[in-house]
Amino acid sequence: MKVAFFVGLLASATSAAGQFTPDPTVLRSIQAEGMERSGVMEIARMLTDVYGPRLTGSPLNEAAGRYAMGLLSDWGLENVRAEPFQFDRPAWMNERYYVQVREPAPFPVLGMASPWSPGTDSLITAEAALAHGVTAADTIDLKGRLRGKAVLITAPFEGHQLHPPPSVVLTPDLLDEMKERNSNAYVLRTGLLVEPNVRRAPDPDAGRPLGSRVLADFLERERVAAVLGSYGGSGGNFSVGATVNPNLVTISVAPEHYSRIYRTVESGLRTEVEIDIRNSISAGPARPFNVLGDLPGIAAAEPLVLIGAHIDSDPAGTGATDNAAGVAVMLEAVRILAEARVPLRRPVRIGLWNGEEHGMLGSLAHAEQSAPYHAAFNLDTGGGLIRAIDTNKLHAAEPILERWIGALAHLELPLTHVLSIGSNPSDDSIFARTGPSFYFHQDPLDYYRGTHHTSQDLYDRLVPENLRTNAIIVAALVYLAANDPVAFTPAR
Repeated sequence: MKVAFFVGLLASATSAAGQFTPDPTVLRSIQAEGMERSGVMEIARMLTDVYGPRLTGSPLNEAAGRYAMGLLSDWGLENVRAEPFQFDRPAWMNERYYVQVREPAPFPVLGMASPWSPGTDSLITAEAALAHGVTAADTIDLKGRLRGKAVLITAPFEGHQLHPPPSVVLTPDLLDEMKERNSNAYVLRTGLLVEPNVRRAPDPDAGRPLGSRVLADFLERERVAAVLGSYGGSGGNFSVGATVNPNLVTISVAPEHYSRIYRTVESGLRTEVEIDIRNSISAGPARPFNVLGDLPGIAAAEPLVLIGAHIDSDPAGTGATDNAAGVAVMLEAVRILAEARVPLRRPVRIGLWNGEEHGMLGSLAHAEQSAPYHAAFNLDTGGGLIRAIDTNKLHAAEPILERWIGALAHLELPLTHVLSIGSNPSDDSIFARTGPSFYFHQDPLDYYRGTHHTSQDLYDRLVPENLRTNAIIVAALVYLAANDPVAFTPAR
C-alpha cells in the first residue's frame, strides 16, 4: 500500500539562532516502527536466497534491482527508476556445476565456475595436469602435451592448524584506539587476522614464471579442456578467482580439494576428472543499472540527503554480508521513514549502486551526472552492529555528527563514536570527491576472514537484531540530516 508522506509543518523546533532541536517523539516512532514492524530480514532473504549471487549485469542482478524498485514503489517513493550505465562484459550466470574426480579415488570437487568463463556444454572427462609456475622454457616441453586436459594453474596449499575465524566486536576502548591512531589497521592487525591456508613457496631455482594472461593464452593455444585454480579460504570455505581468458573453461576450487588433486597428480598417479559446466552468456554487453527513489521534503529545492549501498555481489556465496545486509538496511530505513510519516525538510534519495565490485562503476556514473548532495551515507561493511560513523576526513563534520549522536542517546543505540579515518574503498569514496560523504564502522564479526567474497557469504551469517538496529540508526540519522539547517563546509 502506498503511503502519503507527511510534509507539513515539522514537529521539531528550530530556534531563532538556527539550532535544530530533534523531536524525541519522532525518534521514538522511528525506533518503534523499526523494531515492531521490521521487514529487513525478508528483504535480505529475497536478495540472497532468491536473487543471489548478484554478479553485475547477470539475470539475478537485474531481478534483484527490479525487486527493489517494486518495494520502493509500494512504499510510495517518488521517481523510482533504473539508472543504466555502460558495462563492457556480457550478462553471465552459472546454471550447472559438476566436477568429480573419477580416479584414483572418486570424490566430488567443491568449487564453482569462475565468472564470465564459458562452459563445457556437456559432460567431459579429462586427465588432470599441472601448469603452475610454467616458464617460457617450459612451454617448449609442454607444447602438444596438454590438449584435452584439466590443467591446474595455481600453487597448492600446505597443511596448517585450522582456527575458526574470530567474531570481533568494536568495543568503546577499541573505537577510542582507532580514533587515537586515526586508523583501522590496528583492528586488522590485532583482532581479525587468523592463520590462513598457506601456499607452497615457489622453487627459488626455477625460472621466472609466465604471467597469468600469457599462461592462459598459451593454454588456449594448446586447447586444454579446462583450467582449475584455487584462490584462498579454509575449512571448505573458498573464494572465486577471475577468468583471465574468456575462451577457457575456468573453475575455482576449494583449497583442500584443489591441493588433494595437485598432490595426486604430482605423485605420478593418473588423475581423471569429470566436468560438466553450463553457463548462460549474453551475446552483447550487459546493461546493469542503479536503483533510485526519492522521499519528498518541504524544501524541495535544497540539496538532497543520499543513502546508499551496493546491490551487486561477488559470485561466491549469495552476497549476504557483502552487501545484501547493507541494501536491506537502507531499504528498511526508507520504509521506516515512509511508514512512520517522518517529517522531512530536505528531500531524501536512496541509491542502490551496481558494479561496485568492479570499480564502483554505478556510483561513479551517477556522481558524474548528479548535483552535489547535502550529505551522503553509505553502508558496506558486513552485518555487524553500527558502532561509529566516519567523516571520510571531513573534520568540520565531526561536531555536527557528535551532536546528532547525542540526540539519539535516549534510544540507547550502539552508535557512539565519530571517526575521521577515511580510505574506505566503497561507493562513499566516490561521493566524497564532491561533498560530505560518510560511511559506517560496524562490528567486523567474521566478515573479513569468514564471509567477505567467500562461498560462506550466505543468509545464515546475518543477525536479525543487528540489521533491525542498523536500519533504525540510519533512519534516525536521515531524519536529523534532512531537518538540521546546518550546512557542512567542504574543507577537509
